[in-house]
Amino acid sequence: MLSLCLSFSAFAEVSRSLVDFLQAANSAGYKILFSSALVRPYYKVTFDKQSPITLEQIQTALTAYGLELKPTLNDSFLVVSTQLPEIASPPESTLDNYSTIEEVVVNASAHQFKMAHISSSLSLDRENLSKSPAIANDALRVSSRLPGSANNGVSARSSIRGGRENEMLIMFEGMRLYEPFHLHQFNQLFSVIDSRSVDSIEVLTGGFPVTYGDRLSGVTVLNMTPPGTVDDSKELGFGLYTASYLQTLSLNQHELVISLRRSTIDLFLGAVEHDLGTPSFADMHIQYQFDIDQERTFKANVLWFGDDLSINDSNNTENVDSSFSSFYTWLSYRREQDNGPTTETKIGFTAIKDDRKGFVNKPQMVTGSLADDQEFRVYTLEHTRKYDFGNSLLNVGASYRYLDAEYGFHSTLQIDPRFSKVSNFERSEIRQFEESELGQQLAAFVSYKHRLLHQLYVEAGVRIDTQDYLSNGWSKQVTPRLNLLYRFPSAGELRIGLGKFSQSQGIHELDASDGIQFFQRPQKANHYVLSYKQSFSHLDLKIEAYRKVTGEPEFYFENLTDPLSIVPELQVDRTQVDPSRVAAKGIELSISGDWRGNEFWLNYTRAEVEETIDGSRVRRSSDQKHATNIGWSRQFRDWQMAVESTY
Repeated sequence: MLSLCLSFSAFAEVSRSLVDFLQAANSAGYKILFSSALVRPYYKVTFDKQSPITLEQIQTALTAYGLELKPTLNDSFLVVSTQLPEIASPPESTLDNYSTIEEVVVNASAHQFKMAHISSSLSLDRENLSKSPAIANDALRVSSRLPGSANNGVSARSSIRGGRENEMLIMFEGMRLYEPFHLHQFNQLFSVIDSRSVDSIEVLTGGFPVTYGDRLSGVTVLNMTPPGTVDDSKELGFGLYTASYLQTLSLNQHELVISLRRSTIDLFLGAVEHDLGTPSFADMHIQYQFDIDQERTFKANVLWFGDDLSINDSNNTENVDSSFSSFYTWLSYRREQDNGPTTETKIGFTAIKDDRKGFVNKPQMVTGSLADDQEFRVYTLEHTRKYDFGNSLLNVGASYRYLDAEYGFHSTLQIDPRFSKVSNFERSEIRQFEESELGQQLAAFVSYKHRLLHQLYVEAGVRIDTQDYLSNGWSKQVTPRLNLLYRFPSAGELRIGLGKFSQSQGIHELDASDGIQFFQRPQKANHYVLSYKQSFSHLDLKIEAYRKVTGEPEFYFENLTDPLSIVPELQVDRTQVDPSRVAAKGIELSISGDWRGNEFWLNYTRAEVEETIDGSRVRRSSDQKHATNIGWSRQFRDWQMAVESTY
C-alpha cells in the first residue's frame, strides 16, 4: 500500500505551553533540563515556530513565571526557580545523570517518550502523527506502521507479535475501550479516534509493566493534548471517508475539546448505482478539563460511536443489517503534590449494544440466517498512587469492574451434504441461545522502579487479576514482571524484559454465535525481550528480539477460504482451532532519522508463530513472516509532504 499525505499550516506564530517551547528548544540543539514541579503544564508562551529559538527568548519566557536558566555541565542548562533556588537546583543534574526516575523531559529525538519507560516500547507524538499518512485520519491505523504490528491490509486493527487481534489492550485517556472500531463485525475498517485530537500514541509490544493487564500481547495508549496546550481553534473537514468537526476552547483554568465525525461513504455510494449496501457510522468525543489549582486537575470525558449499516457481498449471496452503539463516560481527579504522592481516582460507565441480522443464500452449498442481539454494561472504579523518591519510584493501584451482559442468538443453517464435513465441529441446523450474565473483575498491582547504579535502572512488579462470573465462578492470575535498562555513555540503551501475562475472556467476548455458552479459562503467557537502541547525531537504530509462549491458549473460530466474509458463522468453511500451545518469536529492526530537512524511517520484522494442534506444530493462519514499512517526510515552507509504503 502506498499513500500520500499533504498538510497545510496557515500561521507561523502559535501559542503553546512552556513545556512544548522548551521541548522545541531541545530539538533545536539546546540541552535544557526541567521538572514538571517547576514548569507547570498550563504555563503558556507565544512564539514563532519558524524562527530560530535563542537563549534570550527562552530566558524571557521563563522570567514570566519566576524561573531562570542555570548553566550546568556538558553545555546544558537547568531550569530553576528564582524564588526557591535551594529546592530547584539539585547538585548533580546533567544529561547523563537523570535527576528523577520517571519524569525529566529532555526530548533529544522525535520518538523519545515523555515518560521514561524501562520496558520495550514504541511511540508516535503529535508531530509524527501529522507526518504519517492514514486513511480517514485514523489514529490506530497510523500505529500499525510500527514494527511488530501486522494486519490483513484492510482492517484498522492490528495484531502484535503473532497474537490474535483481541490480545491488544487499547486505552484512551486512561479508559479501557472495548472494540473501538467502526464496522467492527466487518474487519474493523476504521477506529473511533480522530488522530487530530490525539497528542501521542504509545505502543507497548512486549514486557509491558504491571500497570497494564488482562491482555496477552500488548498495549496501545492514546493520550490527548496535555493541560495548558489547548488553543482556541475550529476545524471543519470533508473527505472521501469522513466529514469532521474539531473545536478546542481554552479559558483560564478551563479547557474543552469537541470532536465530531460522520461517515461520507454512504453519501458517495448513494450518488452511484450499486448493490453493495449503505454503510454509515459516526463518533463523538467531548473532554472538559478544570485545573483547580497547581496540584489538582478534574477531567470529564464522554465518548460515543455507532454504526448503522446494511451490506451485501458482490454476488448478493450474503446480506447483513447491523446496528452498533457504544457509550463511555468517565470522570477523573488527579493530584500532583510536590512533597507527596501523585494520586488519581477514576470512575466510569460503559454501555454497548450490538444488534445484527444476516443471511446466506448459496444454492447447492449453504443457506441460513442469524439474529444476534447483545448488550453489555461495565461500571469502573480505579485508584492509583505514585511515590517519587528521587532515585526510585513506587507505583501502586487497584481497579474494580462490575459487568452486566445479555445475550440473544438464533440461527438456522442448511449445509449441502457434500460440504457437511468441511467444518471440524458440530453445527446444528437450529441454534438458539438467550442468557444473562453478571460478573466482577478486580485487579491490583505494585511496581517499584529504581536506579541501582549511575546508568542501570530496574523495574520489578507484580499484578493480580481476578474474575468472578456468575456461570464460571472465581479465578485468579498472578503475573510478576521484571525489566532492566542500561544506558551506555555512547547514547546506547540495552533493555531486557521478562515476565508473565494473563488474559481472561471478556464478558463481551463469549462466542455465542458459534454455539459456545461458557467462558473459557484465562490464558497465560511468558514474554522474553532483548533490545538495543543506539542514537547517533541524525540517526536512531534499534534492534529487538522477542519470544512469547502461551501454554493454555483459548480455542477460536476462523474461516479457511474466505476470512473477509460478512457472515462468517454461516459459511461452510467455518473451523474451530484448538491449540494446546502457541509460540511466537522474531527480530525487529527499526531505523529513523533526519538529514537536510528530510525525515525517514524503515521498519523490518522477521517473525514466526506456531500453534501446537494434536501434537503437531503448524503455522498460525495470521502468521506474517516478513513485514516492512518505509516512509519519508519533508516540510516545504507551509506545506508538508509524506510518503509511506507498507508490505
